[in-house]
Amino acid sequence: MADDAEEQAVRRGRGRHHARRREHMGAKEKRCKDGLDKVNVMTNEHAQITDQLR
Repeated sequence: MADDAEEQAVRRGRGRHHARRREHMGAKEKRCKDGLDKVNVMTNEHAQITDQLR
């Protein structure tokens, strides 16, 4: 997949660095989204436990 993105970027005149950078940022966004999802789950669990204790 990286090769395809690099080849397309080279054809468009943007070079390999652009393709690799875009790929890196996509991976970073996915990690951030995964982390946010985990935080949301923990927050919901905390709210449920708090309600049960009332």
